[in-house]
Amino acid sequence: LAFIMYVGLLFFLICLIGAYVDDQLNWFTGGIFGFFELLSIYAVLGTHVWKIWVKGEKIIYRSYIGIKHYYTFADITRITERLDGGYEFYSGKKKLFRIDNNLSDGAILAGMLEAKKIPCDKAGMTIDKFTLKTRGVYKAVSAMSVGFFCWMVWVMIEQNETNIIIFRPMLVLVVISLIIFIDLITDRFSVNGTRVTRRRGLIVKKFDISEIESTRLKKGLFGEKIEFYVKGKCIAKVSTNNQPYDLLDRRIRKEHILRKR
Repeated sequence: LAFIMYVGLLFFLICLIGAYVDDQLNWFTGGIFGFFELLSIYAVLGTHVWKIWVKGEKIIYRSYIGIKHYYTFADITRITERLDGGYEFYSGKKKLFRIDNNLSDGAILAGMLEAKKIPCDKAGMTIDKFTLKTRGVYKAVSAMSVGFFCWMVWVMIEQNETNIIIFRPMLVLVVISLIIFIDLITDRFSVNGTRVTRRRGLIVKKFDISEIESTRLKKGLFGEKIEFYVKGKCIAKVSTNNQPYDLLDRRIRKEHILRKR
């Protein structure tokens, strides 16, 4: 992970320098490459500076900028496991600190606190009320793809190269990547009590969980999905990569819904 972060840091720095040398550095290229350069710096700092230690009853947390904060187990009254696998630690309603999933110590500390009977929820959700969403990394990669293809089209237009053979395919890629991005950010599967809402783009389906007769796991080109059947007809499906899928799985077991192969 650290190697990838360093490669990204170096790559976007070279892009910025190259754009400046070629006199192509403007607000657009500077903004795009500058954003990813700052993101790479943030990631590198997180890899090497961000850390947490546990010494007896004392918890030492070092932030991105190297500032240390000292807590005890008694200070923490609640833990929230984030959808990306990271953790947030609270004292009452005040968030003390956060640990992303790139720090394994976060899970270890959370386990130690749970052993001390400190409550831990899933992003504030429970088995009776939760919403499945696309993983953040997929949305980030999709957004980067949209930005890259839009930048390529913009460069071609700026240089009056709209008649070259790859211009139209690039426009198609812009449209496709934008459709995929919109689909990912609107992908929702919500359970509130017994009511289920499936939202994807402009399409919204609502039904009662008691109506579901069976489910089936089905593998496809873009991963595994779970399908929901009412009267023998598939009325909704959702990717098993969406989070928090474990809450949905537990709810299905709780309702004793038939699982088909």
